[in-house]
Amino acid sequence: MSSKTNLQYSQLVNEEMRTFCWVNNHSTYFNLFVESLVLKFKPLQIFCFSKETVLEEVQSYFNEGKVKQQCNYCLLLVTESTNRIDHEVQDCSNAHFKLGKVLSYMITKGLLSELQKLGKKL
Repeated sequence: MSSKTNLQYSQLVNEEMRTFCWVNNHSTYFNLFVESLVLKFKPLQIFCFSKETVLEEVQSYFNEGKVKQQCNYCLLLVTESTNRIDHEVQDCSNAHFKLGKVLSYMITKGLLSELQKLGKKL
């Protein structure tokens, strides 16, 4: 390999590694966020039924190419109580999750059992 080709390859590998590391940090951050939801609201189960990843690459003459990633999630929380906490959970998500958006839905265990008995699916 020529030195110019070797330099380009090295830059490509470094860019891919930086992006890969960022994705790993994002996963860790999301897992910590979900753990905090569990500690605060004590749901019986949490289902992540949708994840959207948006990558944005910005390149200009004045800065080197930067890749910005945002992940948006839809979560379903199954709760024991019939008390409505959906607004509180959504407010918490909006305030504490900054690397994307989280849309939260709630369902009680009793309603979920009734739907299953009727053969209904969510």
